[in-house]
Amino acid sequence: METYWEFIEYAPSDKNGNKKAVYRCVCGKMKVMYVYAFKIKRINHCGCLRPSKIKVPKRKPKAIQPPKTKVRDRHNCGVKSEYKKEYYSWVGIRARCNNPKNREYKHYGGRGIRVCERWDHFINFLQDMGKAPSPQHSLDRKENDGNYEPSNCRWATMPEQSRNRRTNRWFDYNGERLILKDLAAKLNRNPNSLWKLLKKYTLEQIANKTYLNQARRIDK
Repeated sequence: METYWEFIEYAPSDKNGNKKAVYRCVCGKMKVMYVYAFKIKRINHCGCLRPSKIKVPKRKPKAIQPPKTKVRDRHNCGVKSEYKKEYYSWVGIRARCNNPKNREYKHYGGRGIRVCERWDHFINFLQDMGKAPSPQHSLDRKENDGNYEPSNCRWATMPEQSRNRRTNRWFDYNGERLILKDLAAKLNRNPNSLWKLLKKYTLEQIANKTYLNQARRIDK
């Protein structure tokens, strides 16, 4: 079971000799717990990820940019429902970069991707990034090898993010730099069939359709 606690150091044992240790939650909260209790009960987090921690405001706050509404809660964990999407985005990037047990860690923290120190607190993240423009937007890094920091992050839709993947193949065509999907649209072709043709012919041959003559000669 996944845990968001990080072991810091051992604390003095109690009078019966039971071991204690200091742990830090992904939200930043520090807590002293019995080592055996932590292992047996599998305490995943300090409570910051419980839905009950998300407070529903009594009245809808005014729309402001950047948001001035204070996000008040113990340890900056629970947040008002208005900022639920932004909060879980913040929790997610910290887990991917700081927790080696996270299944996505190898693609982020394992590659040296870090979350800037300023974003150790959710309120700073919210002030820098603001609210996501729509439910279809999620957090994206402009430079894939860069860190999570204000100058390298943006809210982007999935089509926008698909053009910013490090696995994309880029092609120069008529003065434009295009990914395979966009190139296929320019040539009015299916991306998969275009990729198969590119393994045999040059882009110029495919664009001018001269490869067809070459294919006919081979058939003869």
